[in-house]
Amino acid sequence: MSAMEIPDPTQRTPFVRVINVGQQMGDGWRRIDRGGPFSRFLAGLTAILLAVPILVIGLVLLLTLTAFGIAAALVSLVIGRRPGQRKAAAPTEPGRENVRVIPPRS
Repeated sequence: MSAMEIPDPTQRTPFVRVINVGQQMGDGWRRIDRGGPFSRFLAGLTAILLAVPILVIGLVLLLTLTAFGIAAALVSLVIGRRPGQRKAAAPTEPGRENVRVIPPRS
């Protein structure tokens, strides 16, 4: 093959370069496993100290949402409105003079 010829892409060797990412990730896990009992205790304590405030905030938000729901129901009860669909006033009631009554089919 001369210097000017283009090599045939189908005649290449089938070797593929492999990058070992798994080994790099494994090193990180081994580093944690190599820790002594005190560092493991500190890691667990840190996880608990970070998880407890998140759980407390979630519980407070849930209780607040429940309290607002109960308060809204009590206010509706005191004002006199009942939840659900309200009955319409009769066609002859004041303010409903323009309501047209459609007779039922016979």
